[in-house]
Amino acid sequence: MDFDIEGDVLCEYLNTGLTNVIIPDGIAEIETWAFKFCRAESVEISDSVKEIDGESFMCCKSLSRVVFGSGVEKIHTFAFRGCTSLKTVEFRGTIEQWEAVEGKAELFCKGVPAESVKCTDGEWKRPVVLIENGVAVQYLDYEAESAEIPENITELGKKLFRNCRALKTIKLGDNITQAPSDAFNSLGGNFEIICKDNSTTCKTLKRSPKLRAHVKYLVKEEAKDKKIAQIQQATADALIKSFFAEDSDSEVIALSSTKSATIVLVRCGANSAVFRLGADYTKWLDKAKMCIAALSDSSKSGAEIYKVIKNAKLTLSAIPKSVQSNLKLKACRTENLRFFGKGEINDIFPKNVNNVELFGSMQLKSALWYSDKLLSAVIGEDVSKIDSWSFYNCKNLSRVEISESVTAIEYEAFSDCKNVLSVVIPKSVVEIGEEAFARCKKLRSIEFDGTVAQWKAVKKGDFWKKQVPAKFVKCSDGEAKL
Repeated sequence: MDFDIEGDVLCEYLNTGLTNVIIPDGIAEIETWAFKFCRAESVEISDSVKEIDGESFMCCKSLSRVVFGSGVEKIHTFAFRGCTSLKTVEFRGTIEQWEAVEGKAELFCKGVPAESVKCTDGEWKRPVVLIENGVAVQYLDYEAESAEIPENITELGKKLFRNCRALKTIKLGDNITQAPSDAFNSLGGNFEIICKDNSTTCKTLKRSPKLRAHVKYLVKEEAKDKKIAQIQQATADALIKSFFAEDSDSEVIALSSTKSATIVLVRCGANSAVFRLGADYTKWLDKAKMCIAALSDSSKSGAEIYKVIKNAKLTLSAIPKSVQSNLKLKACRTENLRFFGKGEINDIFPKNVNNVELFGSMQLKSALWYSDKLLSAVIGEDVSKIDSWSFYNCKNLSRVEISESVTAIEYEAFSDCKNVLSVVIPKSVVEIGEEAFARCKKLRSIEFDGTVAQWKAVKKGDFWKKQVPAKFVKCSDGEAKL
């Protein structure tokens, strides 16, 4: 017997040896601690389950995949706290149905790496501010030093800034009518709340003795912050540029600047990286010098450079959305490009690039589709998935290298790449979308660096059909027919 069930409540999971757990139909509630410290890697929750109680999956450190049934209505406090391997989340319902689920923040506790939920009609992205029923319930960027709550929000939830211990500056809109002091408990005493003088928000905050002392008025603060940001940007630019050789093919571009940090794009020949540089330059100066030296070293591979960046602990950053539409990366003279960054990446790659290498926790979207001159692509460390249409119709792409950080190759990711001859799929991949390699007319060799049994466990559609000549997948211990 795998479960202790009382009525329609799953009280405890008993068979701790199973890798993949399927919760049976008829269960309406998963009780507190039912799976606590469980070693399962995958859990599928039936459509009958409506509530997942607090701490029910707490510290399931091997859990990498959860599938929610379409009937789930509420996830309680710390249900998935400590699930440090949880990257893949699916929901057997629509995005609209998922939006209605209460307690979604409990799926994205600090330390849980999941970034999205795959629904039947698309993908729900983890937001920076999670809003439920018009209430800002959780700020999900736990490392941020500054936060801004959307203007249309009128109510702050009691757990809004839970675990956001790095926050120093919070900017609120004009119309906040409820701001419980509990929302700010995790911040200690050293933070500022910026709002307009005489606004509804200002009046609401002044009614709280705990929050009144933290209020700073927007008009004065905006002028001061703008000046500080300008000084910091000039300082960051000057310091980074001082590390370049005089004759080097290098540049630094400030993408955004606030009182707390400057986001810069650094290019050294074929290598481009986006860094977040904090207000105190003494904390990143030596790290930046080490990273610039690695980026400038043409003898180093992309993997070697990325190792230096990670060891230096200089924070890679996402490109601000406000500048993505006007930004284009540059390839080197030989039309090669390595990019080190994070976050969502859209149309920033030049169309003349021949060889591209990508490193960091980024989402590619359709960033490289229709790149006719692209010959090879390396999907490097910490890229967790190859998004739909990422390399769609790259007609001359012939070489693809995929790192073991990749867990999913999505719908039509490489479709119409007519010159790809072979591909090695790492055993980390647990899902391959429909037509991922459709119309890859020369793809004769597909390898999987795991066993046949592991290959059979991969969730996969007809990814190879439509004019793909490969007939089987070569695994480490044999062949699996397609």
